[in-house]
Amino acid sequence: MASTPSRRKPASKTAGAGKTSKSKRQPKKSTDSEAKEIFTNISDATRGQYRKMMDKLGKEVEGMPHMSDETREQLKRLGDKLSVAADKGMHVAKDVAERVRHFATEATELTKLKIEIHKLKSDRDRLLLKMGERLWNLNKSKKLKDIGSVFKNDFKKLDGFKADIASKEKEAGKISL
Repeated sequence: MASTPSRRKPASKTAGAGKTSKSKRQPKKSTDSEAKEIFTNISDATRGQYRKMMDKLGKEVEGMPHMSDETREQLKRLGDKLSVAADKGMHVAKDVAERVRHFATEATELTKLKIEIHKLKSDRDRLLLKMGERLWNLNKSKKLKDIGSVFKNDFKKLDGFKADIASKEKEAGKISL
């Protein structure tokens, strides 16, 4: 039996090479008001279904003649407690959803600011590199006397970058996650 070849096919190194992958569709982004409306509709529908179920249970309990009045009263109190608990649960769920939405909004805004800061710093670094090359060339040609007028516009741009970066970093510092 040891010399009997295996019936299984050897694994191909190019398995799946001819397959095409389908890209997943991105869900439509909804606005905050649409999200709140959807959540409210779902929660209202759930609350309505729960109340219908409790009403039906109450009618069934009242229709059972063999059940004592005390048992009926206990079931009614239990139903009331469940109703209150369900309402509290819906409020908690709404609060959590609002907090998640707020966090996502703040995180998105912070990310946008960080990207803008990075772009501004990259632009500033490019300008400093060009200025350094020009300064080096002036030094080689022994024309360092007129340095203020040569770099006048560049100094203004650097001051602008510095102010923009500082304001963006201050704005990013205000965002709390």
